[in-house]
Amino acid sequence: MRGTRMLTYDVQIWGIRKRTNRAASYQLRWRVGPQPFSKSFKIKAQADGRRAELLAALRNRERFDTDLGLPESEVRALESPTWYSHARAYAEMKWPDASAKHRASIADALATVTPRLVTDNRGAPTPKVLRAALYSWVFRFVRGDDGVTRPRTEVEAPLPKSWPRSTGSVASQ
Repeated sequence: MRGTRMLTYDVQIWGIRKRTNRAASYQLRWRVGPQPFSKSFKIKAQADGRRAELLAALRNRERFDTDLGLPESEVRALESPTWYSHARAYAEMKWPDASAKHRASIADALATVTPRLVTDNRGAPTPKVLRAALYSWVFRFVRGDDGVTRPRTEVEAPLPKSWPRSTGSVASQ
């Protein structure tokens, strides 16, 4: 884990209370050390499910973080890097010493595999557009004016959709 976390077994999980004057009317409350925590839910089943998760962590003898009020396993999951940040850091690490062909291969491989590892497609562009954005922008790096390698998105800006694009053929213009 990053930094020093205070972990304890001193946890108490209370029942769910109903608050009729709220949009999220079911509140789960618990205490970790001296610190109280709560989370509100719209549906009682959601609150019951979260309470069951916390009780299972307690039964499994997991310690809880005193600052976040979460089981140690959840804190580790929150602090672990996402695939996106890991892949981008990998590409950035390889970029300075790689040949142009190898750079293109790195970007191509990461742009191909990344959409397959994303589980939530809500609001995502079409696969073709997503792959083009990952290949051309996310996994590409350029050397700035100061000689430092930076993500392309920090140095350049993509053209807006309203700008005419060159098709590569003079006859079509």
